[in-house]
Formats: sequence, C-alpha cells, structure tokens
Amino acid sequence: MAIGTDSLLVAFVNAAVEVVGELPVDITEDSGIEDLGIDSLSLIEISMILEDDLGITLRSKEFEGVETVGDALAVFARLTAAA
Repeated sequence: MAIGTDSLLVAFVNAAVEVVGELPVDITEDSGIEDLGIDSLSLIEISMILEDDLGITLRSKEFEGVETVGDALAVFARLTAAA
C-alpha cells in the first residue's frame, strides 16, 4: 500500500501537531526535526500515531539518523510500500 509523499507529509504534520502542538506553517521535506520542536520522544509518539493511521509497524532503530522531515517520510514510504 504505497502512499504518496504529499499524503505522508500531511499525515506526519497532523501527527506532529497532535504531539507537540502548533508547528510553523511552512514545513517542507527539508525542515529539521529538531527545528520543529520534535525531540526523540516526540518522534516516537508521532511514529506510534502513524503506525495506527498507516497500518505499519516501526522499530525504533529505523529512525536512527533521521534529521529532517524528508528522512522521516522516507522511512514511512518504505514501510507503506512493503505493507
């Protein structure tokens, strides 16, 4: 069940807002995770929401090296394509 990047970005932003509250309006794939106020614990919470929403299973090690929104979206895209 592959999901397009735009749909993944919307899902990520919605989950991030649920976890950390208000985010900047102009979030792109190049936006830094930490620049958005998302720490490692918040990223795990976001991932748990997206696991439910996208029907995927994540392991915490899959987020090693994730520094940008695009990096996170690449992880979700790979997992949804495999689902």
